[in-house]
Amino acid sequence: MAFNSYVLDKKLLENFQIIVNEHSNFLINRYSNINGKNLWSLCCSAKDWLHVGVQGLPYIDLQHNNDDARSLNVLQLILTFDIIVQAIQQLYRVFNEEYPYKQDRSIFRSEVSDDAYFKQIRACFGVHPVNLDSKNGEKDGKKYFASWSSDVGSEGDYMVYLYSSDPSEPSFHFTYISRKYIGMW
Repeated sequence: MAFNSYVLDKKLLENFQIIVNEHSNFLINRYSNINGKNLWSLCCSAKDWLHVGVQGLPYIDLQHNNDDARSLNVLQLILTFDIIVQAIQQLYRVFNEEYPYKQDRSIFRSEVSDDAYFKQIRACFGVHPVNLDSKNGEKDGKKYFASWSSDVGSEGDYMVYLYSSDPSEPSFHFTYISRKYIGMW
């Protein structure tokens, strides 16, 4: 039973796993020692974490009746997105391909790339909530601190308050509209 509607195409993962398994001898020989680095191990790690992310994503309980548990589950959702994106980025690196979304701004439409903005979301929603150096992913020389996350409505929207270390600066709502980021996959 899935707890949320975030389902990624498992067929893409299965096809990737089949290709890797069918060509494992070539991949091991080609990538196990590139300039003293075992990139085959990186490929295996990325494959494992893609599996965990894709298979586990639908089971993150975003409807938990306890606010604290739901806040932690939102962090788990964000970390799962991050694991999937990082695994994909590493596979581009292993296969010496340019990551096509490096400067993309089409999802969040922010001053910084979607990847930089997402790292800020990750930080605000629980990875570094008491040690932030930006409101939007672009360092501005100020310090911020995030509240716990809370849902706003029933559409999969979550927010945190960012408190500034500057007493004259008001709190800032940092809203994460999850359904927009899901569209990337």
